[in-house]
Amino acid sequence: MIKHIIAHADALIEFGTDHYGPVKTPMFMATIDPVTRSYPEDDTRPAGFKHRAYRYIYAPKGCAVYWDQPTLKALYLLSKVTSQPDYARAADDYMAYFMQHCTSSSGVFIWGNHYFYDAYQDCNVGFGEQIKPVDPARHAGLHEMRPYTPAWDEMYRVNPQAVTKAISAAAEWHLFDVQNGGFNRHADKNRSCAFLEAGAVLIESLAFLYSKTGDIGLIELADKMARYSYQHRNEDTCLIINNPTVTRWDGSVTTTEVGLWAHYLEKACRWIEREPVRPEIKTICRSWREMAAKAAGAYFKYGYDERINRFFGRLKPDGTPDLSKRSTLYQPGTYSNPWEYLFPTHDYPLLLGMAALDHLAKDTVFEEGAARLAQIVKEEACHHPDDQVRYAENYGRMIAYLALYAEMTGESHYRQTALCLAEEAIAQLERPPFLVGHTGAKWYDAIDGVGYLMLAILYLETGEIAALQMF
Repeated sequence: MIKHIIAHADALIEFGTDHYGPVKTPMFMATIDPVTRSYPEDDTRPAGFKHRAYRYIYAPKGCAVYWDQPTLKALYLLSKVTSQPDYARAADDYMAYFMQHCTSSSGVFIWGNHYFYDAYQDCNVGFGEQIKPVDPARHAGLHEMRPYTPAWDEMYRVNPQAVTKAISAAAEWHLFDVQNGGFNRHADKNRSCAFLEAGAVLIESLAFLYSKTGDIGLIELADKMARYSYQHRNEDTCLIINNPTVTRWDGSVTTTEVGLWAHYLEKACRWIEREPVRPEIKTICRSWREMAAKAAGAYFKYGYDERINRFFGRLKPDGTPDLSKRSTLYQPGTYSNPWEYLFPTHDYPLLLGMAALDHLAKDTVFEEGAARLAQIVKEEACHHPDDQVRYAENYGRMIAYLALYAEMTGESHYRQTALCLAEEAIAQLERPPFLVGHTGAKWYDAIDGVGYLMLAILYLETGEIAALQMF
């Protein structure tokens, strides 16, 4: 199956770069028509089209650098497994151009869920309800990183100064309460949405930078942020509130997003432990793992409905399921869904599974929870409702989880399901020479997560553990 990944990567490099305005750049276009091998001449979406994300996160006429991170990581791994340097060179060129031309005055990158690069106007743009040019000489206050931690290791190798400044600036501007670690998803120093996923990305980012600089202040700040989220929990159940700084729906429930938070804490510890570990750092890592285990373990304990073998989508802090009607599309339904594609619904069952694998040997609750999720994923993979849309990222996450679970437990039949799912994904998404982002799609869209499918297949086919770094 790697040949299909290679074909897609070759097509991105040959046809997918920005050559539309007066300035040609090595960045990939966020949308590509496989028929014309270029940005669509008419990019009007069909009536009834459901965007994967709200507003303009899909970067019309532009480059979605943040959402390209998994694809860029896959290119580096392709160079490694094929011994062909062109893939890594293309990713290097992309990242180098971006960091040189898309950095705001404070140092934070002009990317995320409110910014992208307009390839036709050759400028950075931002958006709320409308798209407007952004002045790089000003701070990018709507800077936001969720739900992925960027490929910092690769970016740092290309431009260590830019990455150091970007992460340091993010640590400064995303905090509204430096003393207690209170953070905001946006980089404006205001008290607003303290999503678990936003905090987790910042914590892992600070841990990465510590691995390069040895600045213990970075870890102390990350620890404050971790404890800020953890303190907003029910003392009896240990269920953590998704977004404790607001009064809307996510300020009173927990979701499988706690799995993302727990797993990213583990990934942060892995960055820290790459270097000789100081005693005080060992203590912090130990506490992070304890918090992660308690928080994720609580969801496994209270969130499972054994009547139908599914995990609830929302839990109240006391451990009872929140069965109220959804107040918005951007929240989980009654049950967590491995095929949920809308961003952000704060539903990450496969990351809850990864958190279980992080702690598999520590408690039977994780062994049981990981097994239940593996069975749920297997059942969902084999179930094909007529109206279901399957996205590349969901394929990738399900494949990666099943393959890793099979490797860790010896349950080889789950690896076979992963192989079948990968073959299905290629068959459903291949529009030569590209892979598109979801079943029924006619265009490639970066936001649909083809990069995660590439990484999952690379892991499945080669066993290259680095392919799982961004999961």
